[in-house]
Amino acid sequence: MKTLVTPIISTGVVYYKRQLWAYCLGIHNLTTGQAHMYEGMASRGPQEIGSCIMHYMRTFVKTIIFILCSDQCRDQNRNIKLTSICTYMTVPNDFTPTVIHHNFLVSGHSYFPCDRDFGTIEKQKRLYHDIFLPDDWVKVISSAKKTNKFQIVKIKSEDFKSTTRLEALLTNMKKREQDIKVEWLKIQWLMFKAEEPFKIYFKYSNNEDVLFYSVNVSKKRA
Repeated sequence: MKTLVTPIISTGVVYYKRQLWAYCLGIHNLTTGQAHMYEGMASRGPQEIGSCIMHYMRTFVKTIIFILCSDQCRDQNRNIKLTSICTYMTVPNDFTPTVIHHNFLVSGHSYFPCDRDFGTIEKQKRLYHDIFLPDDWVKVISSAKKTNKFQIVKIKSEDFKSTTRLEALLTNMKKREQDIKVEWLKIQWLMFKAEEPFKIYFKYSNNEDVLFYSVNVSKKRA
């Protein structure tokens, strides 16, 4: 969601003062219709977003196959950091899924349920004329829906993880196994498998009938 400014009060002079900006990360489960809103003291880079996804996966996901959909934002979603996190989450550990699909929907032609959730929060915000603390935003979000309410997830600083060690195990391959150049910024679908932890499957389309290509991102070759 767009940044939420704190405080919000009736006097306009506060606009020109230094303010605290809060970030709201929403994860919407298309199966249950339940949306979780993540709150914590952090930035909104790929490591922070990936850490929230890991927390969600560890806490709420109990399926073998997990499908993740996001926009194509390069700095947050389509990059080596989030790719390394998805690779890590398929390795046998405290995560249930053994196959992860990550689909990037087409910019300007897609509408996420999260967009509707954020719009609901924006509408509810109009009822709160004075917001003094970040916790006041929790009140706004939790009261935005009367049924199937948004679930607030407060994560601690230790829940945010660095991907430095994961990235050290991977290399940014320029050619796929078919010896053809990999155009990373055109990828629309990524797939990760526990049985092949250093192989990434991808395609430049969200069409299920299109075949996957593959690329080995391990730095150590057999």
